[in-house]
Formats: sequence, structure tokens, C-alpha cells
Amino acid sequence: MRTNALKKYTGFAFTLLLPIIIYVIYPESGSSLVSNSKEFLFETMKIMPCAFILIGLFDVWVEKKSVQNKFTGIKGYFFAIILASSTIGGLYVAFPMGFALHEKGVRMKYILSYLFAAASFRIPMSIYEASFIGIEFTFLRFLITLPLIIIFSIVMERIINKFQLQKK
Repeated sequence: MRTNALKKYTGFAFTLLLPIIIYVIYPESGSSLVSNSKEFLFETMKIMPCAFILIGLFDVWVEKKSVQNKFTGIKGYFFAIILASSTIGGLYVAFPMGFALHEKGVRMKYILSYLFAAASFRIPMSIYEASFIGIEFTFLRFLITLPLIIIFSIVMERIINKFQLQKK
């Protein structure tokens, strides 16, 4: 039992010790690392409470059956991409939302489509991209990425299902 707990928390302990080790060996880099980590933590803490409240409300207010009806066939991909493009907070919010969709009984290919699209189709990110690189590039990237998201989500669902069957 004790070795399981040790194995379980080794990565966490390493994550906490690494900045200290870097700070001791390279004080300037370590100081920068601690400063950036603190800034990252505060930014994350601003987003996460709101995200968890909204996802909790989604879990309580939206019926399982209505979510499952929306995520079927081609329209399931459409809803996944629309939901992902409107997700604010990036993948910090997308992963808990993906879990909430999983709890509602949504098939893995739609959840993966949502996650893939959340990583590449968010509206604020797309506006930022279009303003710097150009709207033509952003539109072309959408046209190329969209079918790849759908194809990869189908392939990944099959791989996951095969792995789960082998595991049993």
C-alpha cells in the first residue's frame, strides 16, 4: 500500500522539487521559473472557479437525454465544434467540459472533436490569428483542420474502444 502511494505521488513531488533544484543550480533561471509559475497559477485560479461553476450548472440543469440527442450523427460534430469555438478559458475549461459531456453519455468521438476543436477553433484565438496572419490564412486553416478533427476523432474513438476491449 505504501509503495503504491509513493509511486502515485512521485511525479507530483518531482514537479515541486524541480523548481527548487533549478533555483539552487541556476538562481536567475530559477527566479524566472518561480515568477512565471506564480503568474500562471494566479491566471489559472481566476478562470477555474467560474469554469467549474458553469460546468456544474450544465451538469445539473441540462438533461442527459437532450445532450445525447444533440450529439448524434453529423450534427454531433457541428455541436461539438460550435461548443468548442465558444469555450473561453482554453483547455483549462475544455477538459472539465469534456468530462461533463462524458458523464452525460456523449460518445467519445464527439468529445474528442470538442477537445480538438477547443484547441484550434476558439473564437478569440481565431480573431487574434486573423488580425496578425490574415483572414485568408485563418479560413484556409479552418478548411484544412475541420475534416482532420473529424477523421482523427473517429480514429481515436476506435483505438480507445479497441484498447478498452483488450484491457478486459
